[in-house]
Amino acid sequence: MLDSPILQVIIGLIFIYSLFSVIVTQLNTSIANLIGLRANSLKAGIQGLLTDPEMRAKFLAHPLIRLIPIVIQPDTRISAQTAEEIGAQRATKVGWIKPELFSDTLLDILAVYANDRLFREMYDVVDKTLAGADRAQLTESIRRFQNGGIGVADLQSAISAISNSADREAVSVHFARISAMQRDLAANNEQSRLIPVLAGLQEVSEPGMKKALETLMLSAQSIDEARMKLETWFNSQMEQVSDYYRRNMTRISYIVGLVLVLTLNVDTLQIARTLWLDPAVRDAVSTAAQVAVSSGALEQQVRAAQQAQQDATGALADPAAQAAVDAAQTQNEQAIDAIDQLLSLRLPIGWEFVPVEGGCPPQGTVIIDPCSNGRNLWLAGPANNPDFLGFIVSKIAGWALTVIAIAQGAPFWFDLLNRIARRPSS
Repeated sequence: MLDSPILQVIIGLIFIYSLFSVIVTQLNTSIANLIGLRANSLKAGIQGLLTDPEMRAKFLAHPLIRLIPIVIQPDTRISAQTAEEIGAQRATKVGWIKPELFSDTLLDILAVYANDRLFREMYDVVDKTLAGADRAQLTESIRRFQNGGIGVADLQSAISAISNSADREAVSVHFARISAMQRDLAANNEQSRLIPVLAGLQEVSEPGMKKALETLMLSAQSIDEARMKLETWFNSQMEQVSDYYRRNMTRISYIVGLVLVLTLNVDTLQIARTLWLDPAVRDAVSTAAQVAVSSGALEQQVRAAQQAQQDATGALADPAAQAAVDAAQTQNEQAIDAIDQLLSLRLPIGWEFVPVEGGCPPQGTVIIDPCSNGRNLWLAGPANNPDFLGFIVSKIAGWALTVIAIAQGAPFWFDLLNRIARRPSS
């Protein structure tokens, strides 16, 4: 029966746990968003995956990725020091990366590497064999050809104009290699599409990453298979990073819960004692709980907090998880509303400092013992309270019960409250 004092106390405690769990979940998500936990975890995961400094920097700053504030085109030349500085940039708010986007970006960088390697050899030959105006003129012709400014015939004519036959032959050999690769690429079949990928692998300077990519790519029979292998590699790494991220979220949740419990002095033992001894407070809390359940207001708060938590702890390769990143302001407002609702119940939470005149009376000599007030910080002084040790032990036990209860989550307490509060009276 809902008018039973014991049942009302139980309903009241469950209702309080539900509200505090909602607050902790919402604050937890907001704090994670504020400190950029998701974006930083994603960036750390990418850095652990791409161990080559230059490739990592170009990936983080790629126009399709934007994991850091600056943007760098894949064909931009950067030094080792610049690559390290780019990798050290703070993370943006990007909270997820599609596996397909990862593979496309990496293949794009490898293609640029292949192109650079192919033409770099030709630039080196020109620098070593020619001098003065001839070198400058041919270098500019190669650059324009590389960027699509002139065609094969124009570059061939520029090479043919070299007067020294030995120099002309040396440059022509490398030009033939470029022409052969371009003819292979023009075939536009599965094998031709793999050419830039395999050539680009040779430009990866970090041995560990080069070996990892070769293990993946050399066994691929098509560009689609290569892309699939890269996506599988990415997903495997992101699963590990996501698990670590979720553990961090759980730690933050416990810390937030503990701080909230201590700050607001949410002592389960003190609250239960008040609900049992004060019929007015007990009736008010029980009624508020039943109204919140029947109106659907509490369910809305719980489901919103649950959805925010699911979004916030979603996989780092899951685009749906990004929804939590932009919801911090709404979550803060919901947390404030839940706190206001708790404070309106006149529960024995919070702190006060009120010296007891004449000190604590002997136990059992007064009906209302002023030294049983668990909100009074004055009683935490050993000189003020003869039962100082009992007071401290009781507070720690009450706080611990609250933290453990909050850790069960708002959905658990709401479902339990819903079953009890909707029971038909007998």
